Amino acid sequence: MVPVRSQMCSAGSMMSPVQLFNRDELATISRCLEAANREDVIPEWEFQTLFGIERSVLEDVLARWSEVDLWDEPTLLAVNNALVNIACYPHALDVEALAGVSETTLIDLARRLPRRP
Repeated sequence: MVPVRSQMCSAGSMMSPVQLFNRDELATISRCLEAANREDVIPEWEFQTLFGIERSVLEDVLARWSEVDLWDEPTLLAVNNALVNIACYPHALDVEALAGVSETTLIDLARRLPRRP
């Protein structure tokens, strides 16, 4: 198993996406956030159940993507659930067309997100 970059840090410290992901990975995550915000991918009636947040939170994360704090729980939910739902939700769309990478790559990116100790 390949070691994962730091996923745990003390509460109160900020963790920016650029600390965990390279430029291509950041672009992939951004594409997933954009795709997850589309109602033809994740329907409005199901969005909050799947994500645990309002769509407006995802829109805010997308607007501030390079500056977000991944320790912020709603931000982490938006990013994690965008990756997982683009990879696994039965939207009947081509994942590689939406995200530019495979389902496996998206799940691997989600696994690298920070977790609370």
